[in-house]
Amino acid sequence: MKSFFIIFILTNLFYVKAQTFPEIEFQTFTDHDGLADQYCNKLAQDKNGIIWIGTKNGISRYDGTRFKSFTSYFKGKGIIRLGNIYNLLPLKNGGMWLGSFEQLFYFNTLNESFYSGGKQGGYVYSEKQKAMLKMADNYYLLPDKVNREKPILKAIGKGKNDFNKYNQFIFDKKGNIWSWGNDYLVKIDKKTRKITQKYSFKNKAGRGFTNLYFDSKNRLWVSTWGNGVFIFNPKTKKLDRVETVFKDGYVALGFSNWSYQGKNYVLVLGDVSLLLIDEETLKSKMYEDKEGRFRVYDALQDKQGNLWLATEFGLKFINSKKSFYKIIPILISNQQKNNFQKAVTSIFQDKNNFFVAKRWFDGLYVFDKNWKFKQHIDHLEPKNSGNIYENSSEILGISSDGENIYFSAYYGLYKLSENGKIKRITPKGFKENEELYLEDIIPENNQVWWIKYKNGVFKFNP
Repeated sequence: MKSFFIIFILTNLFYVKAQTFPEIEFQTFTDHDGLADQYCNKLAQDKNGIIWIGTKNGISRYDGTRFKSFTSYFKGKGIIRLGNIYNLLPLKNGGMWLGSFEQLFYFNTLNESFYSGGKQGGYVYSEKQKAMLKMADNYYLLPDKVNREKPILKAIGKGKNDFNKYNQFIFDKKGNIWSWGNDYLVKIDKKTRKITQKYSFKNKAGRGFTNLYFDSKNRLWVSTWGNGVFIFNPKTKKLDRVETVFKDGYVALGFSNWSYQGKNYVLVLGDVSLLLIDEETLKSKMYEDKEGRFRVYDALQDKQGNLWLATEFGLKFINSKKSFYKIIPILISNQQKNNFQKAVTSIFQDKNNFFVAKRWFDGLYVFDKNWKFKQHIDHLEPKNSGNIYENSSEILGISSDGENIYFSAYYGLYKLSENGKIKRITPKGFKENEELYLEDIIPENNQVWWIKYKNGVFKFNP
């Protein structure tokens, strides 16, 4: 074999839909690629499509070409370090709230200026398109624009409240508010934000509940520190375990979602690498990278459908389009003399094989169902057949009647039997070596096929 011809073969649609889980590849970015730190905590995408990454040493942005990082800013004559950013929330006006363990920051992404938010710790989140801050004692409404240090933050809770009894608000698909404590779930009144219902689960919380998530079916998922994940059943008021590859012995930090090829997957954050759970079947699959098992702190599906993972070993990227196709090398035979492009004209799959036809007289390539090369049929006619010898290898269409494979070519239709014999079929009323230039084969049913040729269409009964 002299050289290789590379083609892109789109994965068979039926096969894609039958797949429970996708085949993926990780691409990893670290501080060597421009990240502020390889230890990534949080991900977000702004209105312009920019990916923002909160790291152990400030924040980074990715514009599709390169990374730009921010680790500190000047305040007077001093330098303020951003530190470990575990929380970030982009705003529509170009502003962004950043949360670290030490303090809260406001970042104007347009002029790249920073301001201290005047609070320590807490959790920044979005509620009804408004930026909110959850502290241990209260919830605060955050302003969209900040142009000075320590702006005034509006507390939404007055008098005695239940804010210290649960974590941040989680909204279900109907607008109801939920939250959680160390070993209990709570339902919250929309107006007063007081607890209306409480469900305790001391025996299932492990070392504590870590987060809640509502999937596309409005089911409430619960993650735990050291005891896996559950789905809350409102009818029985119990937690039903979701069995995964590690059973119940792992840390789950929360959830994200990935919509891929028409399927919804629940992505479990935590120390089990990339763990996907099919929403329909609740079956799971874990994906490890080359360095082995890793912890995922956050996940983001961007506007193009790609998946990003914030991990302790860098920012991992999964290209959603890459899994739609597979690269198959097609060898060029030694008999190939011309310099024309070796284009693929037709692909056909039966129960055992893939048949790939290449034009410019290169014949037929046969692969098994796993795309392992089996055979090259370089010509459908004997070599001593003159001009037919060359043109008969120009296969332009492939079909099957269930037992035999049929190939359309220059001088007629060829039938490949199960015993490996090839027979040429010449239409009635045409000379044996008359050039017909048969192309596409379109079966209407078991007894009627339509075959295109240079002056019209043939009707063929296999």
